[in-house]
Amino acid sequence: NRTGQRLKILPPESAKYTQFFFLVSLCVAAIIMTNLLEFPEPTCVWRQEHFLDTAAYVHLSLDACTVRFVPASSKSHPENQVSSIKINFAYQDSYGITLDAQTCGANATFMLVNQLRDAEKYK
Repeated sequence: NRTGQRLKILPPESAKYTQFFFLVSLCVAAIIMTNLLEFPEPTCVWRQEHFLDTAAYVHLSLDACTVRFVPASSKSHPENQVSSIKINFAYQDSYGITLDAQTCGANATFMLVNQLRDAEKYK
């Protein structure tokens, strides 16, 4: 016991374990409560995917859009054999939102066009 205290790997004998266990219990309860609360589902859905095999330059013009670069090795066959970059786009399911993609050639351009009213654009 004394060796552990000299090496500072054990708390001193005067330590107040009640406070420590109360704090740990409070943290565990907070984590459990956070996991039990229901968070609203995002309104974005994965809509388009593109392979950028010849692109040397990529320009993204996005408006409240989520972009995810996916490693091919995590996909199933035959996608895991592809050496190019695959890019997925998620955006709101709405009539006024479109993605304009120009992927032919060395310059790839993606422009998310959001024509919704300002009150609806970012909800």
